[in-house]
Amino acid sequence: MSRGTWNFKKILGVDRNYFLLFLLIIFNIINNLVILSRDNTPLLWDGGGYFYSSLRYYDVFLNQAPDFMSRFNEVSPYRPPLFMLSSIPFYMLFDRSPDVAVMTNTLYLIILVFSIYGIGKKFIVKRQEFLQLLLYPPSQSFLA
Repeated sequence: MSRGTWNFKKILGVDRNYFLLFLLIIFNIINNLVILSRDNTPLLWDGGGYFYSSLRYYDVFLNQAPDFMSRFNEVSPYRPPLFMLSSIPFYMLFDRSPDVAVMTNTLYLIILVFSIYGIGKKFIVKRQEFLQLLLYPPSQSFLA
């Protein structure tokens, strides 16, 4: 073992890269929770529209009737429903709120982090892949 490096496999039982990925994901989840606890502005434009549509999908699933498919198709006839449907399990667990809908993005953030890591591992030098991972998730706050 060289000076200044830790043997993560020996200490934690996992690879150092996966440990850093885990820390990055935890950092972003905590960051999102802090922002949501301090921010009380309403969801506007697309965010509000997706939130409203996800609530309508939730109501369609709660009140199943013979006309289920027609009501399902009426909710959002021109947008694909996957993103809006992914909030429904969280509404069932944590109740209906804008914060729950916003935290649904965490699932997609986790997928994004592992995807960028996989692309970086396959095509880019090892030290640069983590630079990409560290730069992308915080950039979302600059875009908002």
